[in-house]
Amino acid sequence: MAELEYNYIFIAQKQLHTALILFFEGNDFFSSAVLAKSAENIFGQELDCNEFEQNLKNTEAMYWFLFKETITRSQYSQCVNRIINRIRHGREDGLNRKKEGALIKLDAKKEAEIWIDMAITNYWNLEHKLTVEMQKFIFEQISSNQV
Repeated sequence: MAELEYNYIFIAQKQLHTALILFFEGNDFFSSAVLAKSAENIFGQELDCNEFEQNLKNTEAMYWFLFKETITRSQYSQCVNRIINRIRHGREDGLNRKKEGALIKLDAKKEAEIWIDMAITNYWNLEHKLTVEMQKFIFEQISSNQV
């Protein structure tokens, strides 16, 4: 096969698409999480992620696109903090690499959800659009959180 050049955003889009397919199939949350994290990282490098106001503005636009409603600064902060806290506190008794046969304790599905959510957010902030699969993921997350 001939060597070709690929745009990093194109690669990240493919990674996120595959992560979403694997997530929906429910068979490989580990690979889904790894692919989504890779895509999130590539999209994030294209953004100035330290710009809270710009991220808030972009999130407001995505929220309006999906729900035809506005999101408040407080709701946005809660959403961001929820993600950060789940990552920070979700690993308290996790990886111990010093022991032979070390194990990691985690909820693989939840880990995939976190990274897919972050990748979709970064994608939206770059492109201001969502694929059908991204919309499906968001709506399923909302439905499952309303229980």
